[in-house]
Order: sequence, then C-alpha cells, then structure tokens
Amino acid sequence: MNGLRRFAFWSGLEANLNKSQLILSKSAMGLRVHLFALLGFQEGILPVKHLGFPLINLRLAADDCKLLLLKVDERLKGLGKLQLSLAAQVQLLQSVISALNIYWAMAFKLPKGIIKPIEAHMHNFLWQGGSDSRMAKVSWKDVFRPRDEGGQEICALEPLNRALMSALMGGYS
Repeated sequence: MNGLRRFAFWSGLEANLNKSQLILSKSAMGLRVHLFALLGFQEGILPVKHLGFPLINLRLAADDCKLLLLKVDERLKGLGKLQLSLAAQVQLLQSVISALNIYWAMAFKLPKGIIKPIEAHMHNFLWQGGSDSRMAKVSWKDVFRPRDEGGQEICALEPLNRALMSALMGGYS
C-alpha cells in the first residue's frame, strides 16, 4: 500500500477502486482477506482483456483467439462488399489484415488452430471476394513469395509469428 501511495504522490495518479481488480494466484490464498482489506480492490478472475489482448495464466489456446478471428472475418466481409481489383485486395491484405495479425503475433505465439482459419479467410477474400469470383491463379503458398519470384508478398502468419516471438524473447541483437 505504501508503494501505491508513493506512486500517487509523485505522479498525481491514483488507482480507481471501481476499475481496479486484484487477481491472486493459488499460492497467495492465505493473504487473500488481508490484501483485499488493505488495498480495497475488487477480486478479478482470468481471463481479462487488456489493450485488446486476453490476459491468461496458461499458454494461449485457439479459443482465446476467437476475438482475433472474428475481427479478421468482420474486416474481410466488409471489404469483400467493395468492388476491388485483385491488386487492391492484395494491398488490403498486406496492410489492414496483416497489421491486425501482427498486433497479436507480437504478443503471443499464435496457435496453429488459429493461424490456419485466418489464412483461410485471407485466401477466400483474395480468390472469391471483390468484384468477381475468380479461380486461383497461383498456389496459395506462392502468394506469400516475393513479387520477383511470382508471389504477392503477403506475410505468412506462422513464420512472421516466429520472427516476432524471437525478437520478443531477445533473439535480436
């Protein structure tokens, strides 16, 4: 409690007791009553959302990423109603959808059970969305290749996620 008072004194910021929650581990159960009385916070339970991410105490599961899949689906459905050329669809996949995926991939190792459905939504948008349905002109894995190799330079999620995780874990220097 002293630390919170000191923080409030120096920063001018105080914890909002109506919005603040305390989430305790099983090892702190003996301190539970004392901590809640001292701090005045409400008891919270996991999972909780913070900055759009689920805060969990275990490894991220596909069920925890349903929000990401829903957002990708909503954005692609909205964009699919537009009369877009193939080049415009590729540009949208590279910018809008990739940015959403990168936001999550920077924080978590995404489970394969979520990567595959997201890439399936991207595939369907590229080959079936837009102004006309079209047959796939190239293999989906070739879409991820650089333009000079015949691809569209769309980021594949699994290698991108591995690269971002290695950077997060200190794999860069």
